Amino acid sequence: MMIIYKGKGILVPVYLIVSILLVTWGVAGLIELKMIVRNFDAFITIGLGILISGIWTYLTSEDYYKNRNGEKVKLDIENSFFMIKMTILGKILSLLGIIITLIGIYTTLFGAEVIPMHISH
Repeated sequence: MMIIYKGKGILVPVYLIVSILLVTWGVAGLIELKMIVRNFDAFITIGLGILISGIWTYLTSEDYYKNRNGEKVKLDIENSFFMIKMTILGKILSLLGIIITLIGIYTTLFGAEVIPMHISH
C-alpha cells in the first residue's frame, strides 16, 4: 500500500489514531471512576476523537517562522495527505466528527438505530 503525502501530511493519520485512543482511554477512565454512565453510544467517543483530530490537523496545517524583526511569516510549504491539503482535511474531519457525535447523542437519547448494525437473511 502506498501512502501519498507532502510535508506534514503524514501526521493526519497519526493525529486521528492518537485522538481516538486518548478520548477512548479518557472515557474508559471516567467510567471506571463512575463519573459517567456506561449506557451511551460508542459513536460519541469516536466522533469526539475525530473532531479533536480535525481541529488538531487544521491548527497544525500551516508552517511559520519568525523573521529578523520578530514577525510571524507563513512558509509556502504544501502539507497534504493523499493530495488533499491539511486545511481541507481538518475541516472535513471536524465536520465528520460533529456528525458522528450527533448520531451518537441521538441514539443514546432516543435508543434508535440511525445506522442499522445487523444483517438480516
